[in-house]
Amino acid sequence: DTEHVFRQESYFHWTFGVLEPGFYGAIDVDSGRSYLFIPRLDENYATFMGALETCEDVRIKYAVDEVHYVDELPQVLGPMQPSTLLTLSGQNSDSGSHTT
Repeated sequence: DTEHVFRQESYFHWTFGVLEPGFYGAIDVDSGRSYLFIPRLDENYATFMGALETCEDVRIKYAVDEVHYVDELPQVLGPMQPSTLLTLSGQNSDSGSHTT
């Protein structure tokens, strides 16, 4: 049995403090509101991981304004219609990982 070590992308970790994999984040620069998008895990994960955190649990844990599931990202961000969308893309000089 092998367990792979996950290391969060350093810029994302610095911005949101998130340690778990599969999260996405956004900041509305005009309003200052912060958003996290978490993976929607099947209830069966609770068998191995214990009680699954709710969106409200994650919102409080990471002190962001809103938390939604990753599959809701287009419905949440789409209506905002930002004039400019800034993204991290490229190779991280610390980890060597590519961000998109």
